[in-house]
Amino acid sequence: MATFKGMFHVVIPCFNYGEWLPACVDSVLASQDVDVRVTIVDDGSTDEATRWALAKYFSGSEPRVHVLTRENGGVGAAMNTGIGESFPSAPYILTLGADDKIGSRYLAEAERLLDAGADVVYPDRMLFGARIERAASHPVCDLDVLLTGNTVAAPSPFRRSLWANLGGFNEDRAQTYEDWEFWLRCAKAGATFKYLPGAHLFVRTHAGQRSGLTKAGWRDAVTALAALHPDLNPATPPDTEFLADAEEAHTP
Repeated sequence: MATFKGMFHVVIPCFNYGEWLPACVDSVLASQDVDVRVTIVDDGSTDEATRWALAKYFSGSEPRVHVLTRENGGVGAAMNTGIGESFPSAPYILTLGADDKIGSRYLAEAERLLDAGADVVYPDRMLFGARIERAASHPVCDLDVLLTGNTVAAPSPFRRSLWANLGGFNEDRAQTYEDWEFWLRCAKAGATFKYLPGAHLFVRTHAGQRSGLTKAGWRDAVTALAALHPDLNPATPPDTEFLADAEEAHTP
């Protein structure tokens, strides 16, 4: 793997999402005005569709894409593997679900804000698939806002130095919101969050996706976060829009 001198490294953890993986990778490679490299972390996938999808990238036909394989260990571990083992010179990181896509200007606009001093850049979410709508993000984000819920989308660009200084993502598989827990640690460390409005992040909604928690599951996630951060009090109202979205995604 040649030395990469660009700014952005996109890490895509993938477990049996091969049917959507090519569209995800293609959306990243279509990014404008930014030099980007992609690491797909195959987290022990077992289905044939994913094996076929990965074969394209294993072949080396797309030199901007690197594939790592590991035993299934969960999303947090997969993201840490991808960030830690590939393109260490890239200062900016985006972790992206294998079923999601990004707009062609997302990374360039995020790079502009990161270059200007932001530590994390978070967008609105454009939901597509089983549910189609724009889910606007809060224009201000700090520790107080994050304690009300996971207000920062998981695929939000951040500085690699944050990940390194804070010890990476939590790898406990019982911790279903490793992104929220990471954002909380970033905020506690004084990180600056900058809002990027517009159609930049496209989140696929479908039955069976990991984010589709029930209200009981969401409360369990909050309880787990509180155990990790006894100095804080993460909580969220039981009737949030997120929970309505999640439960609808599971409706037959």
